[in-house]
Amino acid sequence: MDSTNCRANGGSTQEVLVHATVQYIYTAFLVVSCLLCFVGNTLNFVVLRKLTDISEPRKVVFYFLSMSDLCTGIGWVPSIPAVVLKSWPFDRGFCVFCIYLILTNLGISIILILLVTYDCFIAVVYPYKYASMITKSRAIALSFFVTVSYYALMAVFIGVGSKGPFSDVKFYPMVGFCYVNFVARGPFTYSMYGVSYILLLFAIMMTIIQGMVANVSRKQARRIAESEGRFRHSVLTEDFKRTQCHRTKRRSAMARREIRGCRVGGNHRS
Repeated sequence: MDSTNCRANGGSTQEVLVHATVQYIYTAFLVVSCLLCFVGNTLNFVVLRKLTDISEPRKVVFYFLSMSDLCTGIGWVPSIPAVVLKSWPFDRGFCVFCIYLILTNLGISIILILLVTYDCFIAVVYPYKYASMITKSRAIALSFFVTVSYYALMAVFIGVGSKGPFSDVKFYPMVGFCYVNFVARGPFTYSMYGVSYILLLFAIMMTIIQGMVANVSRKQARRIAESEGRFRHSVLTEDFKRTQCHRTKRRSAMARREIRGCRVGGNHRS
């Protein structure tokens, strides 16, 4: 009986240690992720202002993308004390706002990355039409429209609950943030399924476009290499012809000199 109790206590102690270790690792991961998010995006703002080899429309999308990532990191910050305390230390409305901020900016980031991919596609496939198709004003308008629209749509998705506004949001102590209450099976749950499928579709489209860009880039690189090879061959051929022509002229001049010398010698003898 005592040995059974000891084994049970030992097993429970081991589970507690494993759980505490996982919690510490997850907390450290959140801290490092938030720091990297703040530092990286701040440096990105500074570096983008000094870069000159990136087109202005692409810079605009990168600015919006950095702002979206920064807002995502801000939404994760309150999860750090929540994981340590195993409870949400703030108001429930703030918990809802944090998950709203995280989910919204994650979706915006995916759509903006898709826009950057499309920008690369136009630059590679239609290089002569790029300046007229992709402009700075269009990039600003499209990025702003995506940001505002996604914020509005996510506010509706999260706000409509099965038992009232924002009622389908639940706090999960293990991860330290609020998310969908899958037990409620309300509009927020099903809307998140729909949004997830749409974002997955965007990821597939992004992969296809990147593959097309890589294929076109490979063909253009091969075409450029072949044209450079032909150019070098023509240059070498011309150089060889010129060299041969110079050698022929020298030999002709030397032959003429020798003939003249022979004639002069024959005249002297005669």
